[in-house]
Amino acid sequence: MKIIDYFYNGIHKFLKDKKKKHLLKLNEEANKSAQKNAHMRNIELAERIANDCGYPELTIEDIKRIDDYWAHYGIKFSNYSWFRVFYGSTGINDPRFIPNDLYTFELYPLLNRKVLDYVWNDKNFYERFLPDVRFPKTIIRKINNCFYDSSGNYYNSDSMDELYKLMLNEKEIVIKNSLDSMEGRSVSKHIICSLQDAKNALEARKSCGDFLIQSVIHQHKCFSQFNESSVNIIRINSLYIDGKTHILQASMRFGTPGFVTDICFIDGKETINVIGINIDTGRFHDRIFDQDGKSILLTDYISNPILIVPKWNDIVKTVINNHPKLPYSKLIGWDFTVNDKDDVICMEYNTNIPGGIFYQYCNGPFFGEYTEAVLDVFKDKCIQKKIIPDFLRA
Repeated sequence: MKIIDYFYNGIHKFLKDKKKKHLLKLNEEANKSAQKNAHMRNIELAERIANDCGYPELTIEDIKRIDDYWAHYGIKFSNYSWFRVFYGSTGINDPRFIPNDLYTFELYPLLNRKVLDYVWNDKNFYERFLPDVRFPKTIIRKINNCFYDSSGNYYNSDSMDELYKLMLNEKEIVIKNSLDSMEGRSVSKHIICSLQDAKNALEARKSCGDFLIQSVIHQHKCFSQFNESSVNIIRINSLYIDGKTHILQASMRFGTPGFVTDICFIDGKETINVIGINIDTGRFHDRIFDQDGKSILLTDYISNPILIVPKWNDIVKTVINNHPKLPYSKLIGWDFTVNDKDDVICMEYNTNIPGGIFYQYCNGPFFGEYTEAVLDVFKDKCIQKKIIPDFLRA
């Protein structure tokens, strides 16, 4: 090859590499911009809640305590709206509260292997992942456009009448997406009085991807006392670190009259009610909070409430024994109910960004006494540079 060929080949490689570096830089800048925008949208939610509810502004002393605490982990907030929301709604001025944007975009990906979340959260496979846990009775599963009964038997288009009969046997059924129940928006309840009712229920879900059909749960009166129309749940958030499962906090989450799920959307707004639970005793706290952190006394909502969650020790034991079986997720949100026969039922578990706002209203800082254990990794300067975006770095 002539010298001139070497020269032109070298120029071509140089320009190609330069273009690649330029594209990588543009992609990196786009990602940083998208990341900052996502943070800002999350913070705007906090600003709206704080302003609508009239929560007081933080004092100079409050801000200094927050700055001093988070400086240990290389973090400096430019906006304190989430602290304003949590301080205002709880009356607790604690810098360990976790702003929802930091929780969602930095802490969750650090704790859980996000790429596997869709696998772990598929309700059609709960029993395979955690065979010792009782889940709602499943009648039919739709997986990858194929129908199966609870035993895994396949049903083709010629045997659909057999599926309809399984639904008719139950009289009442619930249908929900298997991968994402969309905060309850994918959940529907049906009364099945005929094979045609069953067919109509399935046809309505024909284009909805994977789903499952379950029997209706009749709840223990401790749960139904909050709202009879919805399946109300106990949310337990657990943390698995150093080979041990720790219960972070627990809450009862209950629905709005007329809706079948504990979370609903009214005029496009997510609507929720939560009340904290003492993790040692299973006793309800004294205040109920809504989605904006506004609260009322439990006794103003229910005049003579049942105060102790039934089967509490069994619920906690289920979490302690089963979190280690999902080791790719250090943080899990578990949803339980208890039926009218005193059976503990796990409605679902959440490894994909378990909610971090509502449970701080009724229980205080999300990680509680384990906050430092979670944040300790950020003392490493290399981790700070890798995980914490520039606009959050101290």
